[in-house]
Amino acid sequence: MVDAVHHVPHGPIDVQDIGCDFLVFSGYKIFSSHGSFLYGKEDLLKTLKPYKVAPATNKPPHNWEWGTRDQAMFAAIRGVADHLVWLANQIDAKYGRSVKGYSGRVRSLKIALHAIEQYGRDLSKAILEGQGNVPGLLQMRHVKLYGPAEPKRLEERDPTFSFKLQDMSDQAVVEHLWTKHGIALRADNFYSRVPEVYGVPTMIRISLVHYNTPEEVERLLKGLDGLDQP
Repeated sequence: MVDAVHHVPHGPIDVQDIGCDFLVFSGYKIFSSHGSFLYGKEDLLKTLKPYKVAPATNKPPHNWEWGTRDQAMFAAIRGVADHLVWLANQIDAKYGRSVKGYSGRVRSLKIALHAIEQYGRDLSKAILEGQGNVPGLLQMRHVKLYGPAEPKRLEERDPTFSFKLQDMSDQAVVEHLWTKHGIALRADNFYSRVPEVYGVPTMIRISLVHYNTPEEVERLLKGLDGLDQP
């Protein structure tokens, strides 16, 4: 069972290549509307008995739907796919050769998400090591970074970073970055057990996607660097 809710906008996923039995994600994480999506192997879906409305068939996938499906949600996720196909057409010459074994729209989605994954790693490297003349999180002594922090392990993570600042509340950091630098972050538990694992109630989270720029990373790092406590 793969929880892909966070990874889905950051790189290509092939459920057959993974060999997973089930995979789930939320539409809003990939720039769509709210709504949940489930992939499951048909033979396994047939063995499960989900809650359903009485008139619905007992066969998958319809027995997994709670009445009439949300057509607006499907239109929204289709719009996301159309955007990614458009993106693939812009960058095919640079990234197309690295995607083999696929055709049509599936190939386009693979190209777009492969490029997004590579771009996300570039932004992640800048977050950790610095951008321009501004130091990265690894050089900031007042920043406590959680999760894999080694630049050589960028392939093991998505471009999302959780951290706290020494002697400054999470909410104060968030408000400062917004009011002084126009950078929008959040401080929360993010409906995750991760803060609990590290023994803290909340963390600040940086979430980067393919429309973020190196200039924005530099502005963010500059704002954080300016909060160094004497």
